[in-house]
Amino acid sequence: MLLSFSLFLLASVSFSPVLARKKGDPPTTIHDPPPPPPPVGSAAVAFTNTAYYFDQLIEHNNPSRGTSKQRYFFSDEFWTRQGAPIVMMTPGEQSATGFEAELTSPASLQRALMMSLGAAGVVLEHRYWGESSPYQVLSTANLRYLDVDQAIEDTRYFVEHAKLPWTKKATSSHPDVVPWVNMGCSYPGVLSAYTQKKYRKTFAAAWASGAPVQAVGDFWAYFEPIEEGMPKNCSKDVAAAIKHIDGTLLYGSEPDKHKLKESFGVNDLKDDDFGQVLVYPMYSWQSMQASSYATSGEDPFYQFCDAIETVPTERSRCLLKASACPPL
Repeated sequence: MLLSFSLFLLASVSFSPVLARKKGDPPTTIHDPPPPPPPVGSAAVAFTNTAYYFDQLIEHNNPSRGTSKQRYFFSDEFWTRQGAPIVMMTPGEQSATGFEAELTSPASLQRALMMSLGAAGVVLEHRYWGESSPYQVLSTANLRYLDVDQAIEDTRYFVEHAKLPWTKKATSSHPDVVPWVNMGCSYPGVLSAYTQKKYRKTFAAAWASGAPVQAVGDFWAYFEPIEEGMPKNCSKDVAAAIKHIDGTLLYGSEPDKHKLKESFGVNDLKDDDFGQVLVYPMYSWQSMQASSYATSGEDPFYQFCDAIETVPTERSRCLLKASACPPL
């Protein structure tokens, strides 16, 4: 079922970001599509679009190994006074590019907390992702410092040592004098819960939303509520497409596979990578909310359904080609 539900599913999301190599540290950068601009009239526009960099320890139990740059975004738009809270989050296992909008978007829970608490906000990129990788070559040896324990220590070390780029008159952001709120969803929720358990005196509060309590390697059941919740005409069409694509990948000739991938514009991908690319619209289902319609007029998940249910249009052809499409 997991193989099936991971196969005809990238119509509404642009194809994969490009991994670019830089000289020096941090050397590895994910170039994502540019994020939408912050709301017009936001006082935070000027500085929340600016990336800042913190000297983070590579190995926390061995500081002699040195530091690398860790990217973060910051806003004190709603900060009211010295001693007011700071709300912090990490996007987890992905580039932080685009997540600066969490500090300004009306749909953001982080921004809602900042407004209600009169707080500043920080988005901290996870180590080894985006522009926060300590090594250019991601060999097994270099990846040894990518684990949950180091990520927890990153959070603690950041709040204790970062010199935030305040635009207002602030004297300190140290947790001894400022209450920090650590929030996250899914894996970042796990991080916030683990960090709170270990460092209760460092963080005043944690919000662990949807934090998994068990790691399952082949969690095919994730897609069952999506299949049950999506429009039935859409799920029927998706099932038919899945049957065709599964059959081609499992039993088709190499020319047949190449032709199939070429129709999506990803003919150079291996079979597993091709299937992973196509799964993205299913993930967009869990992100649907009323604000999606207020900000874009239509949720990407339903754009995906429309693209496979209807007579092809210029936009649906674009979506099915996994290309960067113009906005509605």
